[in-house]
Amino acid sequence: MIKHSLILIGALLLMLVTGCSHQESPLSSDGAGPGLDGGNSNQTLLLGAEVSSAQLNLFIGFANNEPVELHRIISDWDPATVTWTGFEGTFNPDIEGSFIADANGWHTVDVTTLVRSWVEEETDNFGLLLEQSSATFFPLIVSSMESATASPFLDICYDTPDGFACDTVPARADVFIDEAQPDASTEGSATLLVGQTMTPGTKKQALIRFELPDVLFAATPSTIGSRVWEDVNQDGIHDPGEPGLPGVTVNLYDCQETMLAATVSDLTGSYRFDSLSSGSYLVEFVAPEGYLFSPMDQEVGDTLDSDADPTTGRTHCFVVDEGVAALNWDAGLFQDVIISDSGCTRSKGYWKNHVGFGPQDDELSSLLPIWLGEADGESSLLVDTDSVAVAVLTMKTYGTPSNGITKLYAQLLTAKLNIASGALAHEVAATIEEADAFLADHTWSGWDRIDRQDNSVVLDWKDILDSYNNGEIGPGNCD
Repeated sequence: MIKHSLILIGALLLMLVTGCSHQESPLSSDGAGPGLDGGNSNQTLLLGAEVSSAQLNLFIGFANNEPVELHRIISDWDPATVTWTGFEGTFNPDIEGSFIADANGWHTVDVTTLVRSWVEEETDNFGLLLEQSSATFFPLIVSSMESATASPFLDICYDTPDGFACDTVPARADVFIDEAQPDASTEGSATLLVGQTMTPGTKKQALIRFELPDVLFAATPSTIGSRVWEDVNQDGIHDPGEPGLPGVTVNLYDCQETMLAATVSDLTGSYRFDSLSSGSYLVEFVAPEGYLFSPMDQEVGDTLDSDADPTTGRTHCFVVDEGVAALNWDAGLFQDVIISDSGCTRSKGYWKNHVGFGPQDDELSSLLPIWLGEADGESSLLVDTDSVAVAVLTMKTYGTPSNGITKLYAQLLTAKLNIASGALAHEVAATIEEADAFLADHTWSGWDRIDRQDNSVVLDWKDILDSYNNGEIGPGNCD
């Protein structure tokens, strides 16, 4: 009876193995999944990706309706030489996943925790082992990687800095070991046998290994940045109305003074270094020709002062923790010229007469450019030439003297010229900030369309700035 049963089993196994070759697989004929080249499964997964899920896919050629348990292998093995005797049960007894072999075809098992432990390098990746603990008459048959159409594979999904993606990773080695033939190698078999058979009463276990892509659990990136500004009154404090300084080279170093990255400040004077790991850094600002650095660390709060050493242009070494946006590393620079009449204001007429178009000296050009409105605001007006400055101050090009925004333009430009030439701005700092925010969204051409409340506010701003420029409030008039 036993002899006839064994013959029957052998015939059945042969029939099942042959039948498996006609099943379709998500993998291509060369064993590569979508986006892979078949030779290197590392092509499409990105450094810095974080595994969100992992699924093991197995094709069952013969199901025996018994549970299949997955275990983590804890020592290295060579598919060419591994045997039951040589392997000696070197797998973790904890179950990493399981399924019921209740039908022929593809079966999927969640192995996210196991794959994640490999990726995080909490455990060594020696693959996984399949076994069935219940004794059955027929062993389970699983297609091996030798099958052109039904090889085992992993589906791995992951989060990257560029978004969510999934990929397919084929098996790179698989064998089964047989207690009934403890010293036999099964490398190259088209099937993997799994089970504890009643005849002859011995176990068969399958070993499968995957060459994982180069995936690392990414720490939350950090950022370093802030702004380079033109410190027109040379006090080391970023005062309202002082513009950003574009085109300044900014270098990033570690604290061993190894240069890591370089960038250039944008039109607003802003700069950033993104995607940084936690660590120790210093920032170096390169002063443009004709500029000097402002005094360093003039404010306790460290949000409005200059952080660059005037002799080197470098900050001190500082530590950035994981996931921190360190956006307070600023540098103030000023033109290497002597500021005259420091601490007092001039009227609108004075600046109009000292623009260089008449007999008086040109005292205005060196203080440009100046924004009326927030820098690069949609409706902001950039005063970057003598001609534009005169047009604003005479109030004939950008509206007329009956236009409230036209009058605000003239007084705001006058106030910013006074501040740029050294007048203290404390009394009008809030007014300038509010006026700039308004002018970023409103132009002189829209004066007749604003409501009565905004009309009144604009005129109030104009009057405050007029009082400042004529010495009624603030540091006083220079005349």
